[in-house]
Amino acid sequence: MHVQVTQQELEEIFNLEQDIGPKQRRVEELKSNVKALLIHKMPVELGRFDAMLIKRFNRHVPWRQAVVENLGAAFAESYDL
Repeated sequence: MHVQVTQQELEEIFNLEQDIGPKQRRVEELKSNVKALLIHKMPVELGRFDAMLIKRFNRHVPWRQAVVENLGAAFAESYDL
């Protein structure tokens, strides 16, 4: 038995991509605009929907610790500022 990809399936993929593509680009454009406004602390209009930035707090690894882990303690000792 030999299974083939049908022209109907290919046509459906093509038609769906034609329909969805512009909508996906518009969503990304809107998200980008809203993110820029939120970064500049612009207010959000009151209503059903809300928007906020997700803030991630990263703790930076001290440089010496990163050097010791990646290059070894001997290198860190030899390169003393």
